[in-house]
Amino acid sequence: MPVPEAGNLDGLNALLLDKCRASQQHTISGRTMTIAAGMAQERPHLLPLTEERFALEDVLFPVVDGKGCVRVKTNWYSTPLNAGARPMVKVWPSQVEIYNDLKCVAQHQRCYGRGHQLLNLEHYLDVLERKPGAMADSTPLQQWRAAGRWPECLDAI
Repeated sequence: MPVPEAGNLDGLNALLLDKCRASQQHTISGRTMTIAAGMAQERPHLLPLTEERFALEDVLFPVVDGKGCVRVKTNWYSTPLNAGARPMVKVWPSQVEIYNDLKCVAQHQRCYGRGHQLLNLEHYLDVLERKPGAMADSTPLQQWRAAGRWPECLDAI
C-alpha cells in the first residue's frame, strides 16, 4: 500500500477522510452488504461518546543540560533556559512545547528519529552576544540555513 502524501497535517486528514468515505462503498469478501450498510446496522448498538476527554500529550519534566537542551523521548530540543532548570515539557503528536512557570518558552516540531538535535538559533542569542565567533559554524545556524530560515542579508554581518 502506498504511503499517502500531503503538504500538511490538515491535507493528510482530508485525504484520509476521503479514502474512508470511499471505502464505505465496498463490500467485504464473503459479505452481502457494503461497509456503509453494516455501519448503519451497527450504529444503534453503540454506546454514546464519553463526556470526559483523555490527554493526547505526554507531560515530562527533564533537566536542561549544559548546552541548553532537554532530552525528550529520544531527541534533544533547545530551550532558552539555564542549565539545571527542570521545565515542564508537553509532547504532542506533531510538536514539543517547553514550559517554564506555566509559560511556553519554546516550541519545536516533533522529531520521531533517534538522537537528533532540534535547535532554535534564537535560544542561543545570549551566548552569541558573549562569543560572536561561535556563530559561524554553530549547529543552530546550519539548521536554520538548511530550513531556509536564515536571511541572506545577514551573511554580510
